[in-house]
Amino acid sequence: MAIASRLFAWLGAREAGTLAALLLAAAGVWMFVELADEVLEGETTSADDRLLLALRVPNDTSDPVGPSWVEDIARDVTGLGGAGVLTLLTLASAGFLVIQRSTHLAAYLLAAVASGTIVSTVLKLGFDRPRPDLVPHGQIV
Repeated sequence: MAIASRLFAWLGAREAGTLAALLLAAAGVWMFVELADEVLEGETTSADDRLLLALRVPNDTSDPVGPSWVEDIARDVTGLGGAGVLTLLTLASAGFLVIQRSTHLAAYLLAAVASGTIVSTVLKLGFDRPRPDLVPHGQIV
């Protein structure tokens, strides 16, 4: 028992932050796996549908709730996550870091964005969920 208490005292004094981060990461992975399992089994479909319809005018599912300016802002913010904007911002940031002679940080940035893009693409291909057909989809150009 003395060994265990000494071990916990040592860990508490030196590694509390690291242990907390590891526990948080493990909990996040566990939650993701559980949610992914529910999604793959189709058990989240009704919740997805209810949420999607809750954000629409009840008699007209083509019309989101709220004023038109909210819809405009939401569309604009969504557009910021597009490939063009992300590529431009990533390259501009990496270029700035190279100019500042932080080439390792620039490489880290490029690797992080590239790996994030790969993970996102693989997950999208793995889940392969179609868009819900409860509401009309389209783009205002």
